[in-house]
Amino acid sequence: WGSALGTNMNRFALLEPPPKKKKVKEAKKQCLRNPSKKKMGQKSPTDWAKLFVRTVSPQEGHTVAVRFLVWGGVGGAPSGRGVLIPGSEKAFPATPQGISKCWERYSPLIHSICRAWPGFCSTLLVHLVDFVLSIEDHNTVEGFIDAASARKLLFLSAWIRLMLSQRFVVALDDAFSI
Repeated sequence: WGSALGTNMNRFALLEPPPKKKKVKEAKKQCLRNPSKKKMGQKSPTDWAKLFVRTVSPQEGHTVAVRFLVWGGVGGAPSGRGVLIPGSEKAFPATPQGISKCWERYSPLIHSICRAWPGFCSTLLVHLVDFVLSIEDHNTVEGFIDAASARKLLFLSAWIRLMLSQRFVVALDDAFSI
């Protein structure tokens, strides 16, 4: 057998399976089949968020955006539940995947508003915490938490954690990245 010093042969390479080239080709085909969600000429969620920020004054926008996002009753959001608390259990289950899906949908809007309007991030955070406290106070009086309130608390607390995370702050300003 002798010594393998001075050679460039790896004896253990024979034990490893050969690399599969088909997966690379399949991945390329899959990328071609699944183009990005934004088609030519269509606006992305970020484009719509930027349009909202440009067309609405910050004074009026703070109120409208907080009502739409947290409290509801404006812009298609049902009263008593903003869009950050999705109503569809099927589309947004009360699981980490459902929370992530909700984050993906509304984070572009929140990021655009927070970048454009100073103080909106803290305003939104205060309203989220206020909604959590009001739900908890209401349920303390009744003595139990119903399923709808538990769902609201789950999504609200997830949004609060996200807004306090470094990931969210870095998305607003790269100067805070580590």
